Amino acid sequence: MLNHRSFSEILDEVHSENKISRDETLATEKINAGWETMLEPSHLAFLMGRISKVSTTPKVATNAYPARPRPAHTLNEEQFLALETLRQNAPLLNNNFNLRELRSAYRRSVLKAHPDQGGTAETFQAVKKSYQILLAFVNK
Repeated sequence: MLNHRSFSEILDEVHSENKISRDETLATEKINAGWETMLEPSHLAFLMGRISKVSTTPKVATNAYPARPRPAHTLNEEQFLALETLRQNAPLLNNNFNLRELRSAYRRSVLKAHPDQGGTAETFQAVKKSYQILLAFVNK
């Protein structure tokens, strides 16, 4: 609902509630160069009915340029087999993985391949060996 009162009427009402005279406000505004007034512009817009809700959360700055896609890794045969071993239990691992993605895929694979979770000792050892091979590749 739009408020039909003027900005000066609302300002006088707010200052009367705070027991500040209009002359003190004008003197303060001259010292503060106009932008650092006692009321925020968004709050005044809310009081006048121009916006429905006052948001106090800061806006997050976005990057001007989107992130470039990473190129796919060129893996030798041993590294490719290691990647396929990890993909059997963690299929979300792409060909252009980084260290963080490799670690999370390893953790998911170990949870599924662990003997206490229904896997076998051979698959568990294969997952660990695959992780070591790919970790050496990523850390080059």
